[in-house]
Formats: sequence, structure tokens, C-alpha cells
Amino acid sequence: MEAEGELREYLHGLPNEELLMYAKAGPQEHHPEAIALAQEELKARQVPSQDLAAFEAKVQARLDHQARTAAAPLSWTWRVVTFLCGLFFGIPLLILIPSWLRFRENGERRKNQEMWISSLIGFGAGCYMSWAGLHPLTLVLFLLYGHA
Repeated sequence: MEAEGELREYLHGLPNEELLMYAKAGPQEHHPEAIALAQEELKARQVPSQDLAAFEAKVQARLDHQARTAAAPLSWTWRVVTFLCGLFFGIPLLILIPSWLRFRENGERRKNQEMWISSLIGFGAGCYMSWAGLHPLTLVLFLLYGHA
């Protein structure tokens, strides 16, 4: 019950727009009980309907932007770069850690996931090529010049 009191206090301190955003969030963002508490707090504030409509429009625009951002695919350039980094046993992937973190912080889930997938495919290809006795650079040269 102490956590509920802390949540109520936190919600009480939020500005109206942020509280509305919290109340409109889906179950993937917050627990249903927390959303219900946010809706109660919003009702208790008795926000005028015209202000509420303006807040809802802003919140909906922000939520739409977040949904578009989360669903944006990774560019082919990034796919090739992460594949090549994975191809060389992941060592160059250390350079890409800030990009992964930025994608995750910005809510770009699909880009983050596709970077991991392409790097793991590259890593698998590098392992297979090593097992077959080929150097990963052979594949890069073949792709660039058509022969190794």
C-alpha cells in the first residue's frame, strides 16, 4: 500500500498534460491500476473540458509520433554496417553501442531490434566462414568486386 501512496503523490505532482498522457497510456506502458489512479487524479482536478480537449489533442499527437517512431524500420545502410560488424565476430559492434542506446532511449524499438538481428546474422555468417576456412574479408571483397 505504501507504493500506491507514493504513486498517488507522484501523479498529484504531474502537470495536467503529463497526467493525461499517463492516463491515456496503454497496459504496455503502465499497470492498469496505475492508469486507473491517474484517471482518478484527472477527474479530481476538474480540468475544464476545453483545456482537456486541447491536452488530449497534444497527447494524441505525441502518442502518434511515438508509435511512428517505434515502428520505423532500420535503413539498409545500417543493416549492412551491423551485418559487417557482426561478420568480424562482433568486435566492431562496440562502436555501435551508442547508436543502440540512442535507439532504445528514443523508443525506436524496431530499429534497435533490426540492428541486433542483422549483427547476429553477420556473426553467424562469420562463424560459418571460419568453420569453412574462409576469412570474413573474403565475403566483403566478393561483394565489392565480384571476386576474392
